Amino acid sequence: MTRSRQCTRKLRVGILTMLCLTVCVNATIAQQPTAPQVTEGRKLPLKEQLTLGLKATTKDDKAFIDKVVLKVEQGVLPRPLVDSTFLW
Repeated sequence: MTRSRQCTRKLRVGILTMLCLTVCVNATIAQQPTAPQVTEGRKLPLKEQLTLGLKATTKDDKAFIDKVVLKVEQGVLPRPLVDSTFLW
C-alpha cells in the first residue's frame, strides 16, 4: 500500500472511531437526566470540546484528537463536519 493510501485509511479509521465514540457518549448522555441547554455563552476551542465531550483519557485518544484538530487547522478536515459528527 502506498503511503498516501495508508494515511487515507488511517484517517477513515480515525473518523469511524470518532463516530463510534460519539455514539457511545450519546447513549450514555441519553441515560442521564437532562439539564437545560445553554445556547449562548463561552464556546470551547475544538481540542477542549473533543477532549471533554468524548471523555478522552488515554494517550491514544488524546493523540487522535490532536490529529483531528491539526487536520481542521490545515483545512483538510472541515470544522462543520467535525462539529456535526461530534453532535451526532
